[in-house]
Amino acid sequence: MEVINTNTLSNPFPMSAHQEAPQGVTILCPLCGTSFLPLAAGTRICLKCITSQTDITVGITKQGILNFCRFCKRWLRPPWVAAELESKQLMAICLRRMRGLSKVKLLDVAYIWTEPHSRRVKIKLTIQKDVDHNLIQQTFPVEFYVHYQQCDDCKKEFTPHTWGALVQVRQKVDHKKTFFFLEQLILKHNAHDRVLKIKEAPDGLDFFYKDKSHAMRMIDFLQGMFPIRVKNAKQLISTDEQNNVCNYKYTYAVDIPKICKDDLVLITPKLAGILGGCSGVLICQKVANMIHLIDPVNMKLIEIDGVKYFQYENEMIFIPAKGNVTEFLVFDVENEKNKNLDQSFVNTRFKPVFVQLGRTSDWENFTVKTYLGDILREGNYVEGYDLTSLNLTGFAESTTKLTNLPEIILIRKTYPEMTKRDKIWKLKHLDKEEIDTHNYHKNSNNRQKEYDEFLNELEKDPEMRAHVNIYKNEKASQKMQDENEKPDDKKKKKKIKVKAKTKKNRNKKEGDNEKDEEGEEEEKKDIVDERKDKKVVDDLAELDNPFIRIQELLDDLTLDDHAPTNEDHADNIDDFIAKFDKIKIEGKE
Repeated sequence: MEVINTNTLSNPFPMSAHQEAPQGVTILCPLCGTSFLPLAAGTRICLKCITSQTDITVGITKQGILNFCRFCKRWLRPPWVAAELESKQLMAICLRRMRGLSKVKLLDVAYIWTEPHSRRVKIKLTIQKDVDHNLIQQTFPVEFYVHYQQCDDCKKEFTPHTWGALVQVRQKVDHKKTFFFLEQLILKHNAHDRVLKIKEAPDGLDFFYKDKSHAMRMIDFLQGMFPIRVKNAKQLISTDEQNNVCNYKYTYAVDIPKICKDDLVLITPKLAGILGGCSGVLICQKVANMIHLIDPVNMKLIEIDGVKYFQYENEMIFIPAKGNVTEFLVFDVENEKNKNLDQSFVNTRFKPVFVQLGRTSDWENFTVKTYLGDILREGNYVEGYDLTSLNLTGFAESTTKLTNLPEIILIRKTYPEMTKRDKIWKLKHLDKEEIDTHNYHKNSNNRQKEYDEFLNELEKDPEMRAHVNIYKNEKASQKMQDENEKPDDKKKKKKIKVKAKTKKNRNKKEGDNEKDEEGEEEEKKDIVDERKDKKVVDDLAELDNPFIRIQELLDDLTLDDHAPTNEDHADNIDDFIAKFDKIKIEGKE
């Protein structure tokens, strides 16, 4: 048989205008001799011959390579992901390795059974394509060879002492809240992509890198987040005198200021004059690339950069909020009548007011001036420093010169009801080597308490939440939904019982029916009044809490842990694979 060129099959025997076949007249196919309607087929060859002579799989990958790590049992997608043989995840990896699928329509996929030791993965695809206004469907196999390749994580595990640069981040404080927040910043900005290993230290973290340039990227990232001080050193490992090449190991010691949010700062009169004549007592409002302080006496904002902080660090004493704050109850809030405020305080979110409050330990009353006027209401609980009972030992020489100090300095509003409930959100963590608890003086229970306190602060502070990726906790949210549905079911059952009783009462006399209708109307009015009261309480609660709760943000939100891929047809492949409950396996006995 003569070979037919598929490029000319659409019209192998062209006709002129006066030679066109009339409508309803059949012609014979020149290849197989079958009679067919040329206008229905659109060509001078029948559809069966077009299907047999046209290959729509041209340009689609028929063979490929799959990289498999034998130690952690993961496949290279990329990134490295876990998948079982003959699973939907492995099928998605195979389809991503194929080129040309975007030009055809994928109808069906299936596995072709192979021996487990053959290191082959065979799949069968069914595709469809439009050729000369005719839909052609074909099925063809694709074979993948499994190549063993060690993943990056296994390389780091089996090749120790390969680091070339070390970044040691330290903060000399008694808690780990700063590093909990730093961990979330690193995850949000993906600043750990080039790190070989992360090791936890008693007062910080150690980041190991292969090259010096990778370590400098981490230092630049830390400089944009905190006011830090960097000290570097290097150690000679080997030399090549003939080529004049030296191999060094670099170490960078990064110091984070030991001041944290809501800490009380006592400064000397000399430093107070350098900062513009502020009082000797300051409150740390925020720590970013600069340290933001508030003067509770003059209501003035002060910003200190890293250079000035480490220059005058010895002239400041930091009293942490943990263990040194006292709880108070707000009785009344009065607005500040003096409008001659400092210009640095006018365009801020703080509002100076006078507050009457009582100490919850002995209910002693105080009247203090605070900058928390925008968020304080009558009946709120607040925390602050009680300077009447606070121990200032170690700073006695300078405190004798401090005057006009307030008795109470309020720092934050507290929400006791938020700490009792379960959180429907969670955070991710870095894959790091934890510290040995046997050689460390701190207990793991204290660490868990510090982490819970960090989560509570994160939930209360919306500005802090803006720098953290929050993920939905499916188990906690489902548990909360189940708890909320139970009282609703009880109400429905009560309503059904009431309706059943009313139906029975309707069978009684007309006088009794009228009384029943009046009783139903009164019950409806009571229900409406209860709902109105609940709305009023909710409105007052919203006014009392100026921030948006995380639960409201996550009600209708679904978050995906996987990052989006760069391939154009990747999303289409995932949607196609998701339709299958299970991939078929052909040829398996």
